[in-house]
Amino acid sequence: RRKALGEEHPVTASTYTNMAVVFESQGYHTKALEYYKKALAIQRKTRGEDHRDTASTYNNMALVLQELREFAKALKYYKKALRVYEKVFGKDHPTTASAYHNMAVLFDSQGDCAKALEYYE
Repeated sequence: RRKALGEEHPVTASTYTNMAVVFESQGYHTKALEYYKKALAIQRKTRGEDHRDTASTYNNMALVLQELREFAKALKYYKKALRVYEKVFGKDHPTTASAYHNMAVLFDSQGDCAKALEYYE
């Protein structure tokens, strides 16, 4: 697709995302992160920072970083995803709720129960 559509096309970003998902499912977290970063660069350029696809990639990157136990980086990306989801969908949307849940799980996995409860609520 990259040859047909070019490097900076939303469909190319989607292909990179799909490749990242496959790598992630096989346990190749570092490789998955590499492809999520490629997708993110295209999405930010073609769709903008405040697009749901960009937020979804931030969220996916955070999940991978959490698996790699890079909690500070994961939190940074979860916060970016949450900011966009709240802006695009509002605070009461299921996608936004899922982002809150992911952040709660992150805090819970680090033993910060008080912070986890804030996000679970």
